[in-house]
Parts: sequence; structure tokens; C-alpha cells
Amino acid sequence: MKLKQFFLTLMLITGYTGYLCAQQVSAIQQPIITDGIITHIVASGETIHAIAATYHTSVQEVYKLNPEARRGIIAGDRLSLRHKPLTGYNHHLIETNETLYSVSKAYKVSVNDVKEANPGLDEKTFHIGKTIKIPVFGDKTYVVKEGETIYDVAVANNVSVEKLIAINPVLMRERVKDNMILVIPH
Repeated sequence: MKLKQFFLTLMLITGYTGYLCAQQVSAIQQPIITDGIITHIVASGETIHAIAATYHTSVQEVYKLNPEARRGIIAGDRLSLRHKPLTGYNHHLIETNETLYSVSKAYKVSVNDVKEANPGLDEKTFHIGKTIKIPVFGDKTYVVKEGETIYDVAVANNVSVEKLIAINPVLMRERVKDNMILVIPH
């Protein structure tokens, strides 16, 4: 009887210890945000590309803040990343030959971000003529005033026309219009 109690006690302790370890691991992997910088603790199997996509940044930005990461990352490494909160949405009219992937890349967001902004959207429901929302992370938006040109918007926001077009791919196909919402890069 004492042997059974010993093993039961041992199993309970081992199970409880495993539970505590799991709780500590999940607590450690929660990002910490301080002054606009996120500290991310790398989980097993994560890649720089996946981490950059998760935080709406580029691999180059991750390397800029973490030069040592160029040599590789392992579970437990701490990475500093800029916090880019959702600041709004652009609207995109799906055109011929566009795919969910091509639109997400044009706006520099992940396919998952576009799907989350448009519940029910997937490759099968992505159709020409449909207007979808494109999330904007970390940048401010600007509503074009009556009569403004792309140059006026660029000057008013202290950015180059080239940067404005690069972050708003819709401007490659059409001119600015009154009440159009544009993303302004920082």
C-alpha cells in the first residue's frame, strides 16, 4: 500500500512540476512591450521571416535592431522589435490577375492579416470586383482633401512622392481622388 501511495505521490508531483514548467514557458514566450519596442523570446522552430511577419515588420528591420540574429537564432533568444499597432484600413478593389498573395505583398502585409481583416475571405472567395479591407500597421493614414494632388499630399506629410506611391500601390493604377485614404510612411 505504501508503495502505491509513493508512486501516486510521485506521479502527482511530476505532473504538477510539468504543469509549472509549461506555465513558465508560456509566460516567457509572451512579448514584452516597453517604449514602443517589443521583446520577443524565440520559440522552438521559429524563423526570422515568421517573426518579422508576425510583428508586421521586415527581416531587415529585425536585423537592424538585432545584428547578432544574422548568424541565426535559437529558442530562448531575445529579439527587440518595433511595435506597429493596427492604425486603420485601406480598401482595395480586386482586379483581374490579382491573387490574395499578390495583393498582400503589394501592401506589405501577410495573407493572414488580410484574411483576419475580412472574415470569410480565402482563396475561393477572392473574386474580381470585390472590395476588401487591407490592414495598416504602424503608419498614419491621410484623407485626401478636395483638389489635392499626390504632390500636395507628399508635401503636406513631409514624404517623397516615391515613398507615397510605394506604400500605396493603388496610386500606380489611379490618380488620387477626394476622400481617398492613403497610408503615410514614417
